[in-house]
Amino acid sequence: MDIWDHHLAVDFETYYGKGCSVIQLGVSQYVKHPEFEVLTMSYWTPRMDKPQCLIGEQAVADFFDELKPYAEHITLSAHNTMFDGYIAARNFGFIPGFYVDTIAMAAAQLQQFTRLGLADVATFFGVTPKIEGVLGNVRNKRWNDLTPEQQAALIEYNNGDVISHVEILNILRRGFPEDEMRVIDMVTRMFCDPMLVADAQLAREIWENEKKEKREIVKASGYPRAVFTSKPKFGALLRELGYTIPEKLNPKGEWIDALARQDIGFIQLEEQGENDPQLAQLLETRKRVNSNIIETRAQAVINRSDEPVPIAIRYCAAHTMRFGGGDKFNPQNFPNKTRIRNTLCAPPGYKLVIVDAAQIEARVNAWLAGQDDLIEQFTNREDVYSIFATKIFGHKVTKATHYTERYIGKTCLGAGTRVLTRRGWIPIIEVENTDQLWDGVEWIRHHGVSYMGQRPTIELHGLELTPDHEILTGVTRWESAQAVLENPTAFQSALSLVT
Repeated sequence: MDIWDHHLAVDFETYYGKGCSVIQLGVSQYVKHPEFEVLTMSYWTPRMDKPQCLIGEQAVADFFDELKPYAEHITLSAHNTMFDGYIAARNFGFIPGFYVDTIAMAAAQLQQFTRLGLADVATFFGVTPKIEGVLGNVRNKRWNDLTPEQQAALIEYNNGDVISHVEILNILRRGFPEDEMRVIDMVTRMFCDPMLVADAQLAREIWENEKKEKREIVKASGYPRAVFTSKPKFGALLRELGYTIPEKLNPKGEWIDALARQDIGFIQLEEQGENDPQLAQLLETRKRVNSNIIETRAQAVINRSDEPVPIAIRYCAAHTMRFGGGDKFNPQNFPNKTRIRNTLCAPPGYKLVIVDAAQIEARVNAWLAGQDDLIEQFTNREDVYSIFATKIFGHKVTKATHYTERYIGKTCLGAGTRVLTRRGWIPIIEVENTDQLWDGVEWIRHHGVSYMGQRPTIELHGLELTPDHEILTGVTRWESAQAVLENPTAFQSALSLVT
């Protein structure tokens, strides 16, 4: 079956208000909220001149009931199908034969050039613009609470979103690999038509045990919990005990204690703790008390235990095409040495197999880049991070003798690397201690940026690169950024590969 033979494009407009919004709760918990309600749904098929808008849940239910006998032959598309497709499946029992998502398709092609919201992508392509300024007027309002003018505006807005989505889809689908379309269908179906079930009892046990163990480890230290949650207090304790605290420069140029878990100074203290049980215990207590990953993941499982668990795997979440999490819930980063993985179970008649593809992103990137020497190192089970760190520092680095330098070889990021904060995307060097960072599931606090050294850079078409950074200028030809900057022909060849 050609997936476009029976195409249905949809877009829902739904009630939202204080305590009941998709931004606050994530898709699945928002749709399950007692106050959730579908206000309108616009739809379009290739046989229609323009979209039609259905008003109210009963009209939408009747519409899908008529389609259910033919559902396996229908392709459902939307911009963020994990939202619209989930509503159609969970609330109206409609599960199509194929899912298409233009936000996923845009992620594969556009994320380095624009944000992926419908308005952003529409602007990027210059298609029918998204109507703005409507949703603010319907906050905390049901359909009957709206004035006739507001109702008409919402219908126009809903129809406009479908028009923009279809025009974007017609552009993105040109040459889009069919195999990748099937991957998008697969990950969307994992969310819209879930199969895994949650073990809520085990999740509660894990949550309670984690809280208990943290209380016990703090009690065993002999110091109040506040000492370990406060960087100034923890630093003062270490100094009082006679330890020298490594320091780092913050973005303001001030010297501060390097006591964040990923700081080189903290890692050096951990190395010192290998021969100092007291220091090792204090550092481990600080790390344990300041990590809440077990509790938040366990609570997320509990919240989803009343129904099959929707798994939000975002297609092409990174520019490397790596998957990412969503819905404020990411089983991909469940700690592998805890029981939290066991809280997600296969339904009767199925088995759940966990695969950990070690260093998969680095391996695939090496293959795509034609970096045969790096592939050979992986094949020979060599320590690629130590080899890279050896090149950085100019002397032999090993995991056993140069742990800190190897760590730099594994994690170093340029000062201009952009990270997502409550203030938006900003260069990592501008991140302040008061900023909250998005870890893919939730906003988290941190203890400062780790300074990893400096190298000169050059600017190339808006990018800040080290001169030896390699750029693809042909199908198999890689040249340094400096060489590309000095060679207009190579520069144009490089641009042609991304436009």
